[in-house]
Amino acid sequence: MLLKEAQGGALTIFQRRHFVMLINPNSEVVGMKNLSHISNEPPSTTLWVPIGRGNKKIRLTLPSPLGRGDGGEGAELNPRIPLRSVSEFGFRNWFWLSLALALSFSACSQSKEKESQQTTAKESAGSTDSFLGRWDLAVKTETGEYPSWLEISKEGDQLKGRFVGKSGSARPIAQIAVKEGQLEFSLPKQYEERSDDLVFKGRLGGEKLEGTTTSEEGKTLQWTGVHAPSLERSAPPEWGEPMKLFNGKDLTGWKVRSTDKNGWKAIKGVLVNTPPSSDLISEQAFEDFKLHLEFNIPEKSNSGVYLRGRYEVQIEDGYGLEPESHRIGGVYGFLTPSTNPSKKAGQWQSYDITLVGRKVTVALNGKTIIDNQEIPGITGGALNSNEGTAGPIFLQGDHGKVSYRNIVLTPTKK
Repeated sequence: MLLKEAQGGALTIFQRRHFVMLINPNSEVVGMKNLSHISNEPPSTTLWVPIGRGNKKIRLTLPSPLGRGDGGEGAELNPRIPLRSVSEFGFRNWFWLSLALALSFSACSQSKEKESQQTTAKESAGSTDSFLGRWDLAVKTETGEYPSWLEISKEGDQLKGRFVGKSGSARPIAQIAVKEGQLEFSLPKQYEERSDDLVFKGRLGGEKLEGTTTSEEGKTLQWTGVHAPSLERSAPPEWGEPMKLFNGKDLTGWKVRSTDKNGWKAIKGVLVNTPPSSDLISEQAFEDFKLHLEFNIPEKSNSGVYLRGRYEVQIEDGYGLEPESHRIGGVYGFLTPSTNPSKKAGQWQSYDITLVGRKVTVALNGKTIIDNQEIPGITGGALNSNEGTAGPIFLQGDHGKVSYRNIVLTPTKK
């Protein structure tokens, strides 16, 4: 192909694959251009080709477009290869030129492959990152739905997770992965009546997780998940007037969770629960509050007070035991008390609990044991997973005998 116009007189262009070589009248290759660098530009009859080993370039005007435009910097491989003529391009020169072209083509291919791998890895990481954080789950059954909670984090390139089911406490996820946009995690049973592991699969649909799991009977269940709210407060609370939740006479203002099991009675100013029974739930719902209550737990018995119906502060016969999140004073499975000032079973004890957003402070028998700590998510047995809404106070009644009195709540001002 002859040049229509060029600096320094007529030159010859020789093209092989992605490369254009500039040949002078003395049959010498004086410049070379890698067209793959400009493959995305519009067709043009103008081409800039580097000359020699310096920064000089020559502008070529071609008789017809090469399908590429101004290329900017080119790829100089071998600036001068002596030739007798274009038609007499010898075997030895062909060998060295072909080798140079092959090496450059290989380097270009490897560069593109590496770039593709980096892009794929970046897209994969971005896809995985979309699942990170805390999720409030709702699992649909034939009779309704039950709440669960999921937390996914990353340590290096490794995914980690915690899960809370319809009962029990937060537990680590054994296996978790995201493959081709699908989240899948599994973990051993805790209190579930099943022989196999729990397995959840799901995908993102906008800001929502949607997927399937199986029931204890092996039936497929649908579940959904939304990002758990931060519940951060922009200002300190302003407290309203204290209110008695238990009038000391009857169950006015309360309802049982299961009407076929009601062991609750008001006896001489004391709210007494005798199994078989169910949980007792306040009819009013609250957001941020201060709660005072007194309780009496017999030997080896167990109860708990749920804040907003979602976060259990444990009540049990725990005198003399080391503090632990599943024992008296703990936010079940999440927060461990700093000390255990509980009394022996059969004695009256007191809780003073402040809940603002996710931050909770717990005092047992006048001693602060949890100080303004964050509750990560719902605990097992919660009424629902709607963490962004107000919720009731509920007293656990299906675990054992317990008595309560002087239940007083101070809400924030509206």
